[in-house]
Amino acid sequence: MKDKIFHRVLIGITIAGALITVALCIYTVYLYRHASIVEVIANWR
Repeated sequence: MKDKIFHRVLIGITIAGALITVALCIYTVYLYRHASIVEVIANWR
């Protein structure tokens, strides 16, 4: 595989991974605020 193609694939995978990670973090915050079981666990003390 040529270096140029390899770098483009690597950058694409890195950007996709970063976007998925951000989306999961946002979804976690959403669940924390809206799911009752998560609120119960979070406010256990």
